[in-house]
Amino acid sequence: MRKLAIAALSFSAAIFAACYIIPAKALPFLSLLFIAAGIFLISKRRKWLRAFIISAFALSIGLGWFYIKYNRTVEIAHGLEGQTMEISGRLQDYPYKGDNYILLQIRIEDETIPSLKATVFVGGKKEINAEPGDTVSFEAKLKSTDVQYGERSFRRVADGIFINASVKSDIEVSDNGFSLSAIPVKVNHYIAELTEKIFPPDAAPFMKSLMLGDKADFNKDLGLKTAMSHAGLMHIVAISGMHIAYLVGFIKLLLGNARKSSILCIFIVWFFVLVTGARPSALRAGIMQTLLLMAPIVNRENDPVTTLSTALALILLMNPYAASSIGLQLSFASMAGLYCFAGKINDFILDKVKNEKAKKYLAAPVASFSSSLSVAVYTLPLTAIHFGYISLYSVLSNILVFWAVSLCFCGGAVICVIGALWQTPAILMAKVLSVIVRYIIFVARFVSSLPLSAVYMDNSYGVIWLILSYILFITAFLCKVKPWFKIIIPVSLSALILCLSYNVTKAVYSNCDGVITVHDIGQGQCISLISGDKTVLYDCGGMANIRNAGETAAAYLKGRGRNDIDYLIISHVQKDHANGVTRLMELCDVDKIIVPVFDYEDNHYYEEISDSAERHGTEIIFLTENRNIEYDGLNIHLYKAPPSSDINESSIKILASFGKYDMLATGDASKSTERKFLKQYEIKDTELLIAGHHGSKYSSCPELLESIGADTAIISCGWNSFGHPSEETLEALEEYGYNVFRTDLDGRVEIRIGKDYG
Repeated sequence: MRKLAIAALSFSAAIFAACYIIPAKALPFLSLLFIAAGIFLISKRRKWLRAFIISAFALSIGLGWFYIKYNRTVEIAHGLEGQTMEISGRLQDYPYKGDNYILLQIRIEDETIPSLKATVFVGGKKEINAEPGDTVSFEAKLKSTDVQYGERSFRRVADGIFINASVKSDIEVSDNGFSLSAIPVKVNHYIAELTEKIFPPDAAPFMKSLMLGDKADFNKDLGLKTAMSHAGLMHIVAISGMHIAYLVGFIKLLLGNARKSSILCIFIVWFFVLVTGARPSALRAGIMQTLLLMAPIVNRENDPVTTLSTALALILLMNPYAASSIGLQLSFASMAGLYCFAGKINDFILDKVKNEKAKKYLAAPVASFSSSLSVAVYTLPLTAIHFGYISLYSVLSNILVFWAVSLCFCGGAVICVIGALWQTPAILMAKVLSVIVRYIIFVARFVSSLPLSAVYMDNSYGVIWLILSYILFITAFLCKVKPWFKIIIPVSLSALILCLSYNVTKAVYSNCDGVITVHDIGQGQCISLISGDKTVLYDCGGMANIRNAGETAAAYLKGRGRNDIDYLIISHVQKDHANGVTRLMELCDVDKIIVPVFDYEDNHYYEEISDSAERHGTEIIFLTENRNIEYDGLNIHLYKAPPSSDINESSIKILASFGKYDMLATGDASKSTERKFLKQYEIKDTELLIAGHHGSKYSSCPELLESIGADTAIISCGWNSFGHPSEETLEALEEYGYNVFRTDLDGRVEIRIGKDYG
């Protein structure tokens, strides 16, 4: 069995290396190199070399397989890049309706194009009456999905989507009748609709996520999503081994532990995996549960290492790009932690309990504690890398809700079966179960409100603390000390280091004379101004970036010990300046928001901000006249926008002064508006200019560049199709002697103002 584990792990390692490190062109050469190495090792005829021989050939197969799949999928998608053509494909899911668009998931069925999955974007408020299995035909412009915002990324490819298609014509729908492959999707859709009918509105989104992995409605509640994330409970609404374990346990409880029930469980598990979308984490759980159920049937002992490694290799064999899936990485890291530590921790704690009756009652909570702690061992670093923070109290929250989640999952399944036959009793039962759902949500909100519930890695203190904590635990484990000391000492020292590093970092930013930070949020703008214990933001929006601007700004501020924002000034309510505001308000307490006077009818960004502000008790102020915001060490002068029907021209301009250090920002105002502004106000001797309109050629007029006397300019921009920043603006800045920084090239730009505002 271990030979299989060596082969599976080596194959998987090759796939991960090809996905993250090795260029595609080098894969055939390296594959042949490992074959040669394997043949050479065979020629030595040494038993102790067998593991290396297996590993060499498995590495070769992994690299070769990735190369073959890459050429049959991604390379073909590259060849279609930018083409406009007639295509047809079979619908894989129900159409998703957005505010002003529709998304379709299809598998292309065309003689001229290989059978690849594609996401189809249909603009406008159209109606498409189609179901999974139907064929749709249209003309569209095609784009490959492995490049996002100018950078290579397999995030979409990991889901099997290789092409984005933007529809340029009417869509023709053909009904193909019964489709066997569409059954799981239709079952999912039916259960989702049934859940919405049976469960109360506040519980239905959670139950759909828990039972089906359908998070569309769940994600709309940003407050709940944030609370669940910070409490370390998001794994509950991502189909994984926990859900399949509940399912198998429930079936075994009803049917017993006989071989027939095991065979039935295997069929039900895979139907469940297909119904919930066959995501990498669900596939992993399905494969492992199948191997676990098969072991007693074929009279073989289950080997955890072999089971886990084989499951990983099988998933990567089906879809090599799944290596870049965050869900897959976290799923396997969780299982590795459980296999390595859960049993030992559980036995260690229960062995200390001498009373058999007490041991019986403590078994469940101790198992939950052991599992949660074990899972955290390998998932914490991955969470820190992928999400930029870790949930400090995830073990606590999991202990509090573990029993409730199992009741909700199993109870929800029973209620849906009853609801399919008779809805009245199902609705009554759902009302009772919703009490437990509300308990889970309460725990998530309570735990996330605790101090340092999320430790952000956006500052060195978080990274240093995490690394030192692992060193402490490893050292304690290796030292010959009493078992309890191996826990108490590293936990105590880790907590002390966290508190010290957090407070030192907070003091550094509170005691400096000022910090100006232009955040890297893609094509948009977000500037934070810190002085003492005061925090002001100018704009919070960005496009063409994987991470939301509100998350980026909040991570930066929280990483510096700041949870409150005194003022959020929005230059103008447009996507690239304001689409991160609602997310920011879920993560930080915003006291006041200042916006320009403008006609906000049909401006859904303003509607979202207004609704969120009302929920959070945030005051919205319309800037009807010039205004000063004064703090000790910081003075911000706000200049009202001139009346205009153009939202860019309505931009609020600010002059922020930290003593003698001045920063001017003009939003997206045009050159003509800048000239009018200069005639009305005398702006002299500034040190920093935030280039207008992301470096557009229509802003940063010569008169402005010359008169304000600044020596530094920062352009807030990212990947875009507008040509920002323009060569014209860059040349003008160089001509007037500006030292230029760009967030698309330099990343986040932070200016710390020293003593006496130097």
